[in-house]
Amino acid sequence: MSGNDELVAVVTGGSRGIGKGVARALAERGATVYIAGRSQAGGIHTSPGGALLPGTIQEAAEEVNSLGGRGIAVACDLSVDEEIRSLFERVRQESGHLNILVNNAAYLNEKMFVRPFWEAPVELANIIDVGLRCHHVATYETSSSAANGQKMVFIRGFLSSCLSSPASVRCICIYLGHNFF
Repeated sequence: MSGNDELVAVVTGGSRGIGKGVARALAERGATVYIAGRSQAGGIHTSPGGALLPGTIQEAAEEVNSLGGRGIAVACDLSVDEEIRSLFERVRQESGHLNILVNNAAYLNEKMFVRPFWEAPVELANIIDVGLRCHHVATYETSSSAANGQKMVFIRGFLSSCLSSPASVRCICIYLGHNFF
């Protein structure tokens, strides 16, 4: 694929877990994958409970490259609307279009499962900014392309967990009427 025929995707929260799996699946299809997240250095990010978090956006981009795609690491705090806007402006400038948006970023905290909820720290409300609001803003930033007739697939939340293999990415795109492959 080249030019406007090139498959271009953005995966938020793509440095580890489900997001990284989806990025890898897209890479196996030769996609350009923008991996957006905050993790730029390994071994320094911890979960709210103190566990070290693996993976960086650069490592994920390198894996995309090694699998036949084109990985582009983009440092982006997805709780900041302006950084989300800048991400999609960069995609428009560099690639000219976007085919797939995977809204995978989330604020996860081990204390989310404390019961009763009033015994959990109020900071757990951060899940609204990263995991709900950032998905809305990212989709908003890309919706004008879809409204102009550009083929796009939007993937959010639990559906991204189903897309960790190339076959499942292809199936969902075809199911939605977009045969990018």
